[in-house]
Amino acid sequence: MRSLVVFSVLAFGALAAHADEIVLKNGDKVTGKVLDLAGGKLRVETAHSCVITIDWSQVASLKTDGPIKVKLTTGETVEGKIASVKDGKVVIEAGGGTQEIAPDRLKGFNEPPVTWHGGGALAARTSDGNTHTTSVLGTLDLGRESEIDRITFKALFRYGKTKDVLTERNSYGLGKYDYKLSERIYAFGLLELMGDRFKDLRLRSTIAAGIGAVIIKEERTDLWGETGPAHVHNDFVDGENESHAALRIGGHFRQ
Repeated sequence: MRSLVVFSVLAFGALAAHADEIVLKNGDKVTGKVLDLAGGKLRVETAHSCVITIDWSQVASLKTDGPIKVKLTTGETVEGKIASVKDGKVVIEAGGGTQEIAPDRLKGFNEPPVTWHGGGALAARTSDGNTHTTSVLGTLDLGRESEIDRITFKALFRYGKTKDVLTERNSYGLGKYDYKLSERIYAFGLLELMGDRFKDLRLRSTIAAGIGAVIIKEERTDLWGETGPAHVHNDFVDGENESHAALRIGGHFRQ
């Protein structure tokens, strides 16, 4: 039992010797592993595997045992050990020298890679009896957002048949690219496709571009609005095809 206690103490001492050290302005000291800095919040994993969040404005000094990827407001990334933080200035040891980063140039630490999110689904149903029915529904919703842009793909397909008679067949697709001009304003371009057999519409294609604004962006609520010129082309099954210019007004709301 004694050897086990000694081993545990030695292991804890070794962990502490190879830990990042944060000193707060009130004198408190935190040791652990710096995970990231984003939105003015520093996340640290302590020796007890507990992740705590610290306001960056309350950090008096910081030293890291290993390299940190420091993101600048210019989009550049500097990687190295953080030697010190004083008055918001970050000093990084990299390439055999040191580099000082002013507070207004600091964007964050260890920014996570840009990833795609969303998914798709496909459901089919058939039934026999007095009425033979078949239905198919497919959906796709994918998105990817970075500091400078946002990409969105959406698709929907519906198909239905009753007693060998077609009752529903329509489809919709959207590809959209947003380029962020500022934190709230963005420029966009999109291609929208739509088809509906029962509206005599083989394919409606819309190409649009314009300006959008983020009105609300919170953890659980998003509200955007956008507008711009568009070109619409309708390819009809039986009627004469036609094209026209239009003004597109769109929006997005999530709650």
